[in-house]
Amino acid sequence: MAIKVRRGTDAERLLVLLEQGEIAYTTDTKKFYVGDGVTYGGNEVGALGFTPVPNTRTLTINGTTY
Repeated sequence: MAIKVRRGTDAERLLVLLEQGEIAYTTDTKKFYVGDGVTYGGNEVGALGFTPVPNTRTLTINGTTY
């Protein structure tokens, strides 16, 4: 089972209503967001009390590194 992550710029993210639990990654600010089905652009992962991913690390999904 693969996890799909929506990608785009921060400006593009703000125009999208993410479904509840949908994950988004901004390519320009390098931040993750999770949708709640109500808030356009979702909620920043670090702002919800989770530890943000440091910029010095990489994430590899199905052979693609981000």
